[in-house]
Amino acid sequence: MNSERALYDANLENVVKLPSVHIVGKEDDILPHSLALYELCNEGTASLIYHSKGHMIPRDQETVKVMARSIRTLINRAMFG
Repeated sequence: MNSERALYDANLENVVKLPSVHIVGKEDDILPHSLALYELCNEGTASLIYHSKGHMIPRDQETVKVMARSIRTLINRAMFG
């Protein structure tokens, strides 16, 4: 995958206005694409969570707690503003 190539139009900002949570792995081969998607989201309603693995989401208790808490926060934001 060529990570040097532009992943999206740099003039686009805040395209995704829905609340979102982005859970990404620091070792993921497609991390640049995941971060590009995050950059298209409204910074006030988007959350970015890193984990230490690749594309597969870790199942250790601490990471699962962080992800679950982030998803619960996302649901509350989506439902109640």
